[in-house]
Amino acid sequence: MVSPKLHIAHSRWSEENHFKSSNDDPTPCLLPSTFYSTLQYDSNSEETLFEFVFLGTSASAPSIHRGLSAHLVKHNEHRFLVDCGEGTQRQILKSGLGFKRLNHILLTHGHLDHILGLAGLFSTLTRWETLEDVEILAGAWTLERVDALLYGVRVIGKGESPVKVTLRAID
Repeated sequence: MVSPKLHIAHSRWSEENHFKSSNDDPTPCLLPSTFYSTLQYDSNSEETLFEFVFLGTSASAPSIHRGLSAHLVKHNEHRFLVDCGEGTQRQILKSGLGFKRLNHILLTHGHLDHILGLAGLFSTLTRWETLEDVEILAGAWTLERVDALLYGVRVIGKGESPVKVTLRAID
């Protein structure tokens, strides 16, 4: 069996954003929540595999033009957040994607620049009650940190939140 050839159907930036360089760094950097890429099987196909949205692409600290790690994968009606650095909820709002159907979060690892945005995101989700349940997938150590962040500082109370949160360990 031959695997299908993937094709980037189109990539786009929002009107207000574009490549920018800062005075101290001549390397172009992509502004957060601006780049959307759609993948299809081939250039003749109308079927979209998924859209990948870069919400934050900075390293361990945000810069003027780049937020911390956060990406959104859209497939049909499903949305998957990959990492949730500080400021992610703002970037989701800025992108126009909103919070509905954001039921799955995959965390690549437990460093704060990949999980700190969960506190603000869940504070908003519980206030707006836009979701019934959210599944967070990550390694065991990362989930320990997420549990401490969400429940230890009482961003949400265990059993008290209108959003059911499931922490699922993956290898």
